[in-house]
Amino acid sequence: MDGSDVVDAMRVLLPDLHDDDELRARLRRLHDDAIRAHPSVAVDARAWGAALGRALVGESSAEVRGRMDALPAADLWLAAAAAQGVPAAIETFEHTLMPQVDRALRRLVSSMDETQELRQRVRVHLLVAEPPALPRIGQYRGRGSLAGWVRTVAGRLALNARRDAPRYVDGEVDLPERLLASTPELTHLREEYREVFARAFREAFTGLPPRSRNLLRLRHGEEMPLDALAQAYQVHVSTTSRWLTAAREALLRRFTESAGAHLGDAVAVQELLHLVQSRFEGSLRVLLASRVLDGPTTDEPV
Repeated sequence: MDGSDVVDAMRVLLPDLHDDDELRARLRRLHDDAIRAHPSVAVDARAWGAALGRALVGESSAEVRGRMDALPAADLWLAAAAAQGVPAAIETFEHTLMPQVDRALRRLVSSMDETQELRQRVRVHLLVAEPPALPRIGQYRGRGSLAGWVRTVAGRLALNARRDAPRYVDGEVDLPERLLASTPELTHLREEYREVFARAFREAFTGLPPRSRNLLRLRHGEEMPLDALAQAYQVHVSTTSRWLTAAREALLRRFTESAGAHLGDAVAVQELLHLVQSRFEGSLRVLLASRVLDGPTTDEPV
């Protein structure tokens, strides 16, 4: 590894850093410690220097070198590589750090479905970002172990999910107008069955497997690009696309079955249902961001 590149990258955040033999010796020790722990994980010199700079930023010039000796080199190295998307680092993350996520979630979540959904949210939260942004795992600064830091992130996400989960109150349903816009003849039916459609969508969505719910939320609710989704799930983009298509089809099928069971066979009512079906996919982004998913508190994630 080119020490000059490492120092140059560190100086972006530590402009007063003085390059000398003592600094190079400390850098070699950090590098050697990291490689011993993760021999199969490679990190670009500038990415490594940037990670060290982030870990040391805020320290005075006099404190930087002493702080370097206390840095958890192996953890910083792994985090820097994972932020770059290095396959060996992602594999190590899955094998060594995702169990820490499970440990944190078990203390806060009782439902297996909710645990699976939150696991994927943690994975996306830490490992996925749209360039040029750095994935959040790259924000790890070596203050404590990486395992402890990951547990803290997972715990906060779980608590936030619980805190932000909406609570259902009868009558508080809000379907996007675009979905229910119809002919004047159907206006009275639209208002009469607004809550039926909202409940049908809620039931259809919560009945999907965790992966399908996550994919739909991330793609349509948060508008995450397909390639970023593929990176999060460590599969090819075409696989992610197939999963999404299947999830959308399953959601529409469940929605139609649930709504149809409540609406009956009247011609006008069926006409309204067909109208909603025709606009369903184009309204997913708004549906997933609206209060339609508000519902009674259950073991299912919201």
